[in-house]
Amino acid sequence: LVDHVYDDQLLEQVTIRIVLPEHSRNIEFYPPPYGVERLPNEKHYTYLDTVGRPVVVITKRNVLFQHIQDFEIHYTFDKF
Repeated sequence: LVDHVYDDQLLEQVTIRIVLPEHSRNIEFYPPPYGVERLPNEKHYTYLDTVGRPVVVITKRNVLFQHIQDFEIHYTFDKF
């Protein structure tokens, strides 16, 4: 969830928002091996968007440098 910039620090709470392409669907989040909380998806609107971009929101409390691990998000969207 975090990078090595935060080595040797305790972060009380981290919230990450991942903005996906507009019209993304079938969103699947594969969390790291420690517990994170996935919050409800949000919408983010940018210039010329018609329906908004889905935003995956995850949060974790008491983050240490041992929590620097990868996670995956899989999704599909139609190419125009």
